[in-house]
Amino acid sequence: MNLLQVDALNFSYVRDGRRVPAVKSVSLAIAEEEVLGIVGESGCGKSSLARCLVGLSRPDSGRIIMSGADLTHRRSREQRRSMQMVFQDPRSSLNPRMSVFEQIEEGWRTHKAIRPEAPRKVASELLERVGLGTAYLDRRPSELSGGQAQRVSIARALAVSPRLLICDEAVSALDVSVQTQVLKLLAEIRAELNLAMIFISHDLGVVRQISDRVAVMYRGEIVEMEPVETLFQNPRHDYSRSLLGSALDMANI
Repeated sequence: MNLLQVDALNFSYVRDGRRVPAVKSVSLAIAEEEVLGIVGESGCGKSSLARCLVGLSRPDSGRIIMSGADLTHRRSREQRRSMQMVFQDPRSSLNPRMSVFEQIEEGWRTHKAIRPEAPRKVASELLERVGLGTAYLDRRPSELSGGQAQRVSIARALAVSPRLLICDEAVSALDVSVQTQVLKLLAEIRAELNLAMIFISHDLGVVRQISDRVAVMYRGEIVEMEPVETLFQNPRHDYSRSLLGSALDMANI
C-alpha cells in the first residue's frame, strides 16, 4: 500500500470575481520513505497542491488518501500530525514573538501530541538533530540567520513525528552554501527517521539531488512523472525538455 495516494485532485481560487483553476486532475502516489520532487515554473500550481495535501486549502474535488484513510475533507489530529510542511520563507513561518522552544512546544499543543516529560530536553535533542543545539532554545526568529530559521522550522515539523514531510521551496530563499547544508540535513533526516517527502522546487538541480522520482507540473497539471535519472536523461514532454534546457543554459552562464 502507498503511504499517500492522490486521485484526480482539483482546486481553484477566486480572483476578481471569477474562479481560477490552480490544480487540475492531479493524481500521484508516494511510497513509504520515498522522496517525490515536484518541479515547474512559478504559478504552475505546486504550492496550491501542497496546501491541499496538508489541509490548508480545501480541494474542489478528488481524493487524498493516506495509509488507507480518506483525508480529503476531514482529518483527525493524528492524521494532521502525520503530514507536516516546511515553508519557503522560514522567517514568515515562525512567530516573531515566540522563542525557538515555544515554536517547537506550540506543535505539541496545537496537535495535542503527547507532551514529553522533559520538553526542553526533547526540544534540545530536536535542535541537535537539525544541526543547532541548546544555545538556540531561547532565541527569537530575529536572532537567527535564514539557514538557522529553516532548521528550526524543520525541527518544529519533526516534533510531532510526521510520516510525510512536504518541503515547499524550502531552500530557495537560502544562499547556495546554506542550500547544500539544508539538503544534506534533509537527506540525513529521511534516512534516520524513514520519512517520505514531497520536495517542491523550481530548481531542477536541487530536485535532482534529493528525489527518487520527479513530477513536472505545467498549468496545474502533472504532465510527466518519472524516476529522477530517467527524466533528466530522456524527458518525454515538451515542457520538461524546455525546463531542462533552461536549467542547462543557466548553468553555462
